[in-house]
Amino acid sequence: MNQLFGAQSPLMIAVRKILDVLLVNFLWIIVSIPVVTVGASTSAWYDVVYKDIRHGRGNAFFDFFHAFRANFRQAFPAGAVFAVFSILLWLDIGLLHHLGTQGSPWGDLWALMLIVFAFAVIYFLWLSAYIARFRLGLREMALNTLKLLIAHLPAALLTGLVTGGCVLAIWLWPGTLFFLPTVGMLMCSFLLERVFRRYMTEEERRTEDERNRSWRLYRKKAGQKEPLSRVEQN
Repeated sequence: MNQLFGAQSPLMIAVRKILDVLLVNFLWIIVSIPVVTVGASTSAWYDVVYKDIRHGRGNAFFDFFHAFRANFRQAFPAGAVFAVFSILLWLDIGLLHHLGTQGSPWGDLWALMLIVFAFAVIYFLWLSAYIARFRLGLREMALNTLKLLIAHLPAALLTGLVTGGCVLAIWLWPGTLFFLPTVGMLMCSFLLERVFRRYMTEEERRTEDERNRSWRLYRKKAGQKEPLSRVEQN
């Protein structure tokens, strides 16, 4: 019985993962409500999904706000631009769709604009993840993200399919909004990290793997939720 409910038992690890998914999903939704903060919140969201939910490297609640502050300088303007662009694009889509119902030939363009919006969402997702994982100037990160999307188009399209599937599921079953976005982000992280690792140096990959392995071993030995300091974690 003690083994079943021990801190490092498979059951308790699964329970903690589920609770972290629900918590991080809630934080992302709440912090994104002002709209212009969607960039910083999404970058922090990805950071916690990768470090805490995938690799158990910290405390999801505290790490979310730590990452939010750490990435704010680059992620806030990126999110603000994306938010304004998305609002304007949706207004155009709505207008073109209305024109289509009135028989205007311009109305058929709403589908094209919807495709543009889908690619904008994919780009924003990749950029947010890039900001969470690397430390460069925003302009350089924005350009590098575009290059990655072009060079790894199949992976980009797969992240789009995962995101689109989550949106469809939420539309059909609204209750899934409380956990499905983070599950989708977790799935996307496997695609994104596979791409990111190709552009990391051998030393960077080795350091990253050792950090993840050290956390797993420490947790297994000590059974503590937050065994290392914030500086060591990042």
